[in-house]
Amino acid sequence: MVHVRPNAKRSTNQIVNAHNQSQEKYNQIVNAHNQSQENYAQMMTAHLQMMNAFKTYMIMKEGTIPEQFAGIFVSPPVAPSDAASGSISPMGVRGSSIDSNLNENH
Repeated sequence: MVHVRPNAKRSTNQIVNAHNQSQEKYNQIVNAHNQSQENYAQMMTAHLQMMNAFKTYMIMKEGTIPEQFAGIFVSPPVAPSDAASGSISPMGVRGSSIDSNLNENH
């Protein structure tokens, strides 16, 4: 017969609650990151459209792009170049090791 300490169930519940709260916070951070990536992409699209319109206007008015402005029409990268760019999946979708460990103990 296995004896369970009276506080063991409460401790397990506290761990589960803490895990769930941290999972919720993580998912909020992931959603915020993904939204910022989408906002960045939209901003870059608007920027490129504006720069193309400006370039077209300059060519119409001047017949060419003046040398001193040529550098501003170099195309920037469409997305951040760091490895952390792009969407992240919430951990709740794929689970975590604590989820499986807690489920095995019940």
